Amino acid sequence: MDCDTCREALSARLDGEPEPASPDEHLAECPACQDWHAAAADLALAWYEEAPPPDLTAAVLDRVEPRPGLLGPVTWQPRDPR
Repeated sequence: MDCDTCREALSARLDGEPEPASPDEHLAECPACQDWHAAAADLALAWYEEAPPPDLTAAVLDRVEPRPGLLGPVTWQPRDPR
């Protein structure tokens, strides 16, 4: 794994997102990525303590106009056995 891929995975981890790959082995061996991770973790902690991200899901969904066929519940119908 290269440093860019490791840092992308660490960034995802800090944000609570799925990691594209496990950065642990690279992180254990790379002082530059260890330093980057420590600085990024400090920054994330400071940011989230200062201004936790708002949950805008409801506000966004209230403004979106439904488009039939694209969104909505999916129902399962059994096939006609004929």
